[in-house]
Amino acid sequence: MKSFTQSLVFSIRSRSEEELDNLGAKIGDVLGIHLIRAGYASGVSPYLEGELWGMIIQFGAWPLGKQDGVYIYQLHGVPRTDLPLGETTEQIDISDYIAAFLELSGVGVWYKPTQEEIFEEMRIAEEIDVVLYEDQPGFDML
Repeated sequence: MKSFTQSLVFSIRSRSEEELDNLGAKIGDVLGIHLIRAGYASGVSPYLEGELWGMIIQFGAWPLGKQDGVYIYQLHGVPRTDLPLGETTEQIDISDYIAAFLELSGVGVWYKPTQEEIFEEMRIAEEIDVVLYEDQPGFDML
């Protein structure tokens, strides 16, 4: 018999002039978690990470740098990979809930990205990877 479980996920965006660590602290306070520096997206853009309700929470600015004077921030919640979720997992998207909760809590305006925004982010990430890694052995095999 196959096991069936559910997991929570979300992916939202916000535009803000606020710096990463300041906005990350506000998000952490509202969600009741501590977001810490965890690494760099595509090797160049810092992001913060924490944990909530069995999800890894990741927060960072993307695309890189400011656009028209503001950062475009991404906030993601993805299932922890070390949990025994079984073979079949239904993902429950709580993006709208998290966006509304943050907004009602005074942490800016948040929204669920359009497919076009997601595809543009993927395109930019791919371009950055080419620039960063094209000279690395095995890159042409990717």
